[in-house]
Amino acid sequence: MEPLFGLIAAAIAASVAYLVTSERRRAQLQVWRLAATRSALADAEASEGGIFEGAAVTGRSGDLRVRLEHYRQGKYEHGTKMVITGLGHGAGGLSLRREGLGTAIEKRFIGEREIEIGDPSFDDEYYVQGHAPLALAILEPGTRRRLAGLLRGSVAIEGREPVEVDASLADGVLEVRVKESGLSGSREHVPAILAEVLDVARRLVAPKDVAGRIAANVGREGEAGARLQALLMLAREFRQHPATRTALLAARKDRSEEVRLRAAMALGEEGRETLVDLVARADTGDSCAARAIVSLGERLSAKAAGAALRRALGGAGRPLTARACLEALGLRGRPEAEGLLLEALRSEEAPVSVAAAQALGRAGTVTAVAPLREAAERSADLRRAARQAIAEIQARLAGAEPGQLSLADGEAGALSLADGEPGRLSLTDEPVIPRDSDGTALVIPRDSEGTALVIPRDSDGTGPEGSAVSAPALADSSSPGETKLLGMTRPREKTPQIKI
Repeated sequence: MEPLFGLIAAAIAASVAYLVTSERRRAQLQVWRLAATRSALADAEASEGGIFEGAAVTGRSGDLRVRLEHYRQGKYEHGTKMVITGLGHGAGGLSLRREGLGTAIEKRFIGEREIEIGDPSFDDEYYVQGHAPLALAILEPGTRRRLAGLLRGSVAIEGREPVEVDASLADGVLEVRVKESGLSGSREHVPAILAEVLDVARRLVAPKDVAGRIAANVGREGEAGARLQALLMLAREFRQHPATRTALLAARKDRSEEVRLRAAMALGEEGRETLVDLVARADTGDSCAARAIVSLGERLSAKAAGAALRRALGGAGRPLTARACLEALGLRGRPEAEGLLLEALRSEEAPVSVAAAQALGRAGTVTAVAPLREAAERSADLRRAARQAIAEIQARLAGAEPGQLSLADGEAGALSLADGEPGRLSLTDEPVIPRDSDGTALVIPRDSEGTALVIPRDSDGTGPEGSAVSAPALADSSSPGETKLLGMTRPREKTPQIKI
């Protein structure tokens, strides 16, 4: 009898479970039908399911396809699952997740890249993946606010407390789970929740004109970073789209100097006036002004560059601007800027003084040599820059090139071989006295005014017959590193070293 009683008890239990399940299924179907009616779903169909398939209600709202079905998670959690598809995201469907340990691991160790919207609070909270232009087109301010509230697990219902839900957007599919307990819980709120979810889903539908939507978002975007991201995307991915130029032109008057800068840079000549204004304004940030100067290049006048450099050197703490101005002035190679460059050379900011030395190498005169030598004692970097600048200045004197001669001020005016390339000569303070073969100094005849007489030589290089002495011959190029005096070859190694 005991086995029989066991079978009867099992049958009764199974019957009760079936009745409970059937009752729950009928109750859910009733609520789902009501939700479909209130949301005006087209082609709504209800299915009671069977042994291997649960009950469901399906329908359409425009291009969106909606499915309401039962879900169970674990032993105790169950409820209604809403699945919204038809967002039109394609292969690059958007995925949003709350930032956490999992996303941190993906970014750090796996190298996954997320999409930055430009809204700091949103970017810090959500990890966005998918097609970047689509994300910027869809996630405008209103959509970010509504979607964020849904993904945080709360749906506001008019006249009631917010209802707890579990929502996700993955690969272009929006899914929302409404938890139930027994025969009551949040089930009665399903119609109101579905209406709210559909409203958010409509905002997530991919636009037909992605570039046009991004451009339109710029005008209603309150976050400067989001406006900047949108403009950069337009300039990079949709350069030829008509909406791009319109958005960039309008951005020249944006309240953010960074947005104005990047828009002007992207516009080229149409943005020149904006760049010049950014350089001229005293309240422009250091980095922004420096990048505007670099972007302008030769289009920035020497007067404007000089004025910006004076402001930067006036204790304003603007080393980036100063360096950009110094490079601009140096590239022009105009000596009239030398005084301002020498002032910058005295700067305590190491990068500024090095940049000033480099600029003096391109635009400085002999006047800058002494200050450069003094500055060379301050640091190794400045020493290298100063030495290079001095070498560039000396190379420009009298249009000299390696191997050429130039007259020296002061006494003697003697020449000696320089270190470096063979055949180079430089001025020295030590006179080179011509001597004969036994080392005796030769006397050069001079006229009444003290000018050395030039005595012509015959074809074999000697003076005319009977002459007491021969005048020094001009240095010829018989071999590199030698100077011929009085017909004699003087080797380089016996010549005094140059002093730099």
